[in-house]
Amino acid sequence: MIPEPFEIGRSVLDAPILCTKMGKGEEVVLVIGGTHGDEIIAYELAESFLDDAIKNQERLEGKTIYFVPHHNPDAIKARSRVNANQVDINRNFDQSWLPDHEKSKYNPGNSPLSEPESRHMANFVKAICPARILSIHSPLDYIDYDGEAAKFLAELMAAKNKMKVQAIPYETPGSFGKFCLALNIPLVTLELPKVGSKEDIWSWQREALWAFIEAK
Repeated sequence: MIPEPFEIGRSVLDAPILCTKMGKGEEVVLVIGGTHGDEIIAYELAESFLDDAIKNQERLEGKTIYFVPHHNPDAIKARSRVNANQVDINRNFDQSWLPDHEKSKYNPGNSPLSEPESRHMANFVKAICPARILSIHSPLDYIDYDGEAAKFLAELMAAKNKMKVQAIPYETPGSFGKFCLALNIPLVTLELPKVGSKEDIWSWQREALWAFIEAK
């Protein structure tokens, strides 16, 4: 059975932010792609993972999985890092938010959670209370983590894809990672390299993604 996606909210330009739910287990896991619309390979991998999970739902035993592969639909359509208000939604969350920014691509918005894309995601995370979250980005080519429990999950993934595990070495005020830390939710951010075909990236990352889902 193919699950029907549902809306968790709408973007600046009124595009639906869609989520697909699978499984009925007690442990809740969230997978996010497309926070930045210029990271094409990242949301393509999220799409591939969703398709594979639909085909292999037996691997979801004991878990409820939510997939949001296109978190920032306006930016994806425009192939832009920022949303339709020219805000980086990954600097717009309400933990450690700062109004200052050196580059326009890091514009944090006029206030915390001023953007519908960040606001709807914050509300959704609080509503479903996930045990862990995976967010897929590019192009830094390593696995980032927020929280010690997330480091363990990142290392499980690295055992499969052989990527380096390290925390982002610069400050990210108002980021989704800061938001998850404040809620004590382990967040792993898979930072894909800039190059590679959709098929090659999927083949390389498939078992690392499933390792995150199936972690005990």
